Amino acid sequence: MRVVHLVRSSAFAGVERYIATTAQAMTARAEVTVIGGDAATMPEAVPGVRWMPGSTIPETVRSLRGAGTIDVLNSHMTDADLIAAVLAPRRTALVSTRHFAAPRGASAPARLAGRLAASRFRAELSVSHYVARRIGVESRVVHTGVAPVPDRASAPEPIVLAVQRLEAEKATEVAVRAWATSGGAERGWRFVVLGDGSRRAQLERLAADLGVGGSVEFCGFASAPAEWYRRAAILIAPTPREGLGLSVLEAMAHEVAVVAADGGGHRETIGATTDARMFVPGDWDAAGGHLRKLIDDSALRTATARAGRDRQRAEFTTEHQVQATLEVYRQVLR
Repeated sequence: MRVVHLVRSSAFAGVERYIATTAQAMTARAEVTVIGGDAATMPEAVPGVRWMPGSTIPETVRSLRGAGTIDVLNSHMTDADLIAAVLAPRRTALVSTRHFAAPRGASAPARLAGRLAASRFRAELSVSHYVARRIGVESRVVHTGVAPVPDRASAPEPIVLAVQRLEAEKATEVAVRAWATSGGAERGWRFVVLGDGSRRAQLERLAADLGVGGSVEFCGFASAPAEWYRRAAILIAPTPREGLGLSVLEAMAHEVAVVAADGGGHRETIGATTDARMFVPGDWDAAGGHLRKLIDDSALRTATARAGRDRQRAEFTTEHQVQATLEVYRQVLR
């Protein structure tokens, strides 16, 4: 089976990391090509997989036309969906993976184009039930999986971690305010923020204004955050409408205790564990309270981390994801 994963992107954020993990896991059972993603990062993230550029629409079109015969073209995000619908040969089976909890397109013309293009897709996949309920078309839920991680070999460092783009919809200011109310700085802990975006300077000022600037590290974009997951004790995930939450799954896999906003896909991942550490979206006092309890109680922190690890291993593995995805591919090729 010849499969192409297509995204019109020059980034390496959650969707691109999803594609890299999926493509890598599929290589034993399909001939896989990836088009799009950051030119410096994506090729290294998919060793053994053919990578072609797709940072702009013209570049993506050229790569798609040069990709050769394709059995299944799996597109990700609206631009790639439209390119696939317009340019893919009729004999190619089109599948779209929906990562965001909204209909296609941010504008009325884009939404209209998305509705017209949808007729070409033989199947649509949603990364969570939350997304599936909000995209306006029928889809099959295939939860994102992450690769297996060995059990933690040593105690974590006193680090609270956030891994996300620093944009308005990610609500990182809630995490900064929660950190300030947690008392973690006074106990010798650090708050490490991985990610970049237009809100970075504003968030740095907020940390300083709250008196915790010296304990907060804004480390910028990290294409491979696994080193930090291995070091950190707690992850805070404040985004209220996350499609699923890849950083939460990765933290769960690495035995990092998670504090998350009670909304979006978080309810399907860490929210389904016993005694989950969830807070009403935007309530940084409640989030800070959860952080404080975990910081002060190592036994509770360990139990929370292991509950997350066990749920990830049971429900959110790359093997589960790839098996379900390939089954959809086989169905659309019949």
